[in-house]
Amino acid sequence: MRLLVLCPALLSLLAVHAQPGSPDPTFGGDGTVVVDIGNGSNDQAHDVAFQTDGKAVMVGYTGTSNQDFCVVRLHPDGTLDNSFGGDGKVTTEVNGVSDRARSVAIQADGRIVVAGHVVAGGGYDIALVRYHPDGTLDNGFSADGKLTIDVDGDDLALSVVVQPDGRILAAGRSESTDHERFTLVRLLEDGTPDPAFGNGGIAQAAFLPEDDATGWDIALQPDGKVVMVGHASDGTYQQFAMARFNADGTLDADFGSGGTATFGLGIADDIARAVALQPDGGIVVTGYTSDGINEQYLAIRLLANGILDPSFGSTGSVALPVTGHDTPHGVVVQPDGRIVLAGYSHTGIQRVFSSVRLNVDGSPDNTYDSDGMLLLPVGSVEDRCFNLTLAPNGRLAMVGYSDGSNSTDFALAMVLSGLSMGVEDPGTHAVVMTASPNPVIDRTTLILDLPRAMHLDARLLDAQGRAVRSICERCPFPAGQNGMPLDLTGLAAGPYTAVVLATSEPVAVLRLFKR
Repeated sequence: MRLLVLCPALLSLLAVHAQPGSPDPTFGGDGTVVVDIGNGSNDQAHDVAFQTDGKAVMVGYTGTSNQDFCVVRLHPDGTLDNSFGGDGKVTTEVNGVSDRARSVAIQADGRIVVAGHVVAGGGYDIALVRYHPDGTLDNGFSADGKLTIDVDGDDLALSVVVQPDGRILAAGRSESTDHERFTLVRLLEDGTPDPAFGNGGIAQAAFLPEDDATGWDIALQPDGKVVMVGHASDGTYQQFAMARFNADGTLDADFGSGGTATFGLGIADDIARAVALQPDGGIVVTGYTSDGINEQYLAIRLLANGILDPSFGSTGSVALPVTGHDTPHGVVVQPDGRIVLAGYSHTGIQRVFSSVRLNVDGSPDNTYDSDGMLLLPVGSVEDRCFNLTLAPNGRLAMVGYSDGSNSTDFALAMVLSGLSMGVEDPGTHAVVMTASPNPVIDRTTLILDLPRAMHLDARLLDAQGRAVRSICERCPFPAGQNGMPLDLTGLAAGPYTAVVLATSEPVAVLRLFKR
């Protein structure tokens, strides 16, 4: 593990000989960009998503005593996109007191959905705002582009996902005087509650004996089921907590115990913050485990039924101290199966962005920054990373804030992953791949001309670089021309990337477009 401090003289060398885990010098000059929203305010970014054109959309909040939702859009090189809001930055007052955006999703038509919470009536309400691609409010969403939802006492939204059919899922926690529960809200595209989901568009999961739980993140399975992760109290300490909901909002009885599962893996608190899905149905969850003094990275992998996967780490879990004062917040499963975790760690001098990459079996991937662990300072005082996303060009995007001498600012770091999907011409790979037809309505065939017999893996990625289909696993192909059927039924219209791998290295990349 290296503490990376880059100087301009090294950038050209990094560009030629960069290894996975190195900052991308084509982004901001040194792999990082800091955006000051202005007026000496405290600005915190909590999530990032990518448009099909590679532009990054960061969301969070800005303000001092009161906060507003804030959205920032960057070009792929890290410069502000002035076609968005006039200067690349849009702030929105939702309820006038403390408006905090925590998550973002981009619809197939380019509209931007932002979720968070606002102060209302002495507590918090869930809040969602939708923007047009130019940054203006979308009046087709809740009449003025802004929506607040009062579920039960204090309500938080910490994660948002747009389904392929355009419906919107917002997840977090609802708290009343006697309980805190996982809460999942589903809205129709115009912002009205979906009557076909849960109780008037709202579904919840309770965790006993304390009934004290917060949901931090969600992931949408291809079959429409929703996995939510967070933490719940066992009466003494917090544990990793998970719930899976059916497409109608009922708990999935085939997952864990009646739709929920908890895991206490340390000797004090275990706090889950993020979830990612594998193409084979496996579920990867990250957060931290504490001994009461120190915290370290913790990842678990579940089988599709909610049981720990014994082939991952030590009976389903992996704990890794980066500095011993670590707070993970994000996880990505790469198309090659490797798992990347990200958050922030204290070096003894300052907090910095940090990251860990694991092999499929949970062992540290020593090709990533030489030992599988990365420390990346953005500023000189304090940096906190709150999420991780795989960009369309294969880079790992770490988003959060950097604390200067007077205020905090939005911060985004782009780290090389070794993946090459979406950026190179297919001809630069070992195998030429085409598709017929392309654009695609529902089904197409990938055609590969192989120089020799090979065993191949193939994945379909969405515009955010997330694996949405497993096309084949270790499939044997003879030399010569081969056809590989690909079914995009149920996926939203828009761009996708097919990646074919042999021994975990990309051998063919093809961009597709679904009508």
